[in-house]
Amino acid sequence: MYALVDIKGKQYKVEKGSIIKIDRLNSESGDKLEFDSVLLVSDEDEIQVGQPFLKGIKIKATVEDHVLDKKLIVFKYKKRKGYRKKQGHRQKYTLLKVEDIAGLKSETKAAKSQSSETQAQSSETQATVTAEKAKAAETKVKTKASAAMQKPKSGVKPKAPVAKRPAPKSSAAKAKPKASVRGASKPSAAKGKTKTQKKA
Repeated sequence: MYALVDIKGKQYKVEKGSIIKIDRLNSESGDKLEFDSVLLVSDEDEIQVGQPFLKGIKIKATVEDHVLDKKLIVFKYKKRKGYRKKQGHRQKYTLLKVEDIAGLKSETKAAKSQSSETQAQSSETQATVTAEKAKAAETKVKTKASAAMQKPKSGVKPKAPVAKRPAPKSSAAKAKPKASVRGASKPSAAKGKTKTQKKA
């Protein structure tokens, strides 16, 4: 388990029992310090990331000693001017021993409870959405089937209604002679009467 903490504008990776070297602090050796600007905590199970810091988690540490870093030589030179300057520098640091990462258990429990609640809510919403989708699909299928039953198929003409055939005529009606089209001849009796009438 480790954590990332921000101390004086710089980020350090700390673990329980580790010793870190930071910029000089105005504190004496043996003092106990707490840092609440924790950016990230990694446990065996999960990783918690702050926005920007995690609430309720603190880094407890004690001041071990104040030390100086290796000497750096600063040399300045200008040609043809007779200017040369040599200077040394040793950066001051403070050694801290990390005692504990406090507040981690409560934070993890709260995070786990929140994650379980969110997972339950998401599963419920997914179930409702799937049920609604299934109902919508069923209604679409039913509407398509009803429309296909009502409408005729494409390329097939609808059948015309069949007219009923007239009843067959009787034999007596068939036996009647048909009149000629170009003028029907009158019977002979009528012709004889006309001749007698003319003579008279």
